[in-house]
Amino acid sequence: MDEAPALSSLHDIVEPPPISFWPLATGWWILLAVLFVGALVLFWKLWVYRLQNAYRKEALQILAQAETPAEVVAVLRRCVRVWRSAPEMNALSETEWFDLLAKTGEASVPNALTENWSQALYGTTPVENLSQWKSFASQWIQKHQPEETP
Repeated sequence: MDEAPALSSLHDIVEPPPISFWPLATGWWILLAVLFVGALVLFWKLWVYRLQNAYRKEALQILAQAETPAEVVAVLRRCVRVWRSAPEMNALSETEWFDLLAKTGEASVPNALTENWSQALYGTTPVENLSQWKSFASQWIQKHQPEETP
C-alpha cells in the first residue's frame, strides 16, 4: 500500500468567505419594524402625557411665587378649569367645591383651610397661613386626578 501518492493529491482546505451581516434576513427586518413602531407608540404616549400634565408644572411654578392665600386659591381654580368650564365652577357652592377637591385629590381640604376659604377667596386671610395653603395646594396639584367629562 503506497499511501504517498494519495497524500500528494490532497489540496489545501479553502475557507469560505465570512458571512455578511448585510443584507439582513426577513426576520430581522420584521423585528426592526416592530421595534420602530413600538418606539413611536411609546414616544407618542409620553408626549401626550406630558402635554396633558403641562398645566401641573405651570401651576406649581405659579404657586411657588404666590404671596397670599387668595393667589393659592386662584391657582387651584385654574387647575380645575382644565376639565371644568367657568359656568360650572361658578355654580359650585363652598361645600361642593370642597367635595370636588376631596374627590379629585387624595385627601380632603384641612379644616383650618375650609374655615378661612371665603376670606382667602377675597384676599382677607392673613399671610401667616400661607405655608399651610401652599402645602395643601402643592400636594393636590401633584396628585389629583381630573374628573371624567360627561
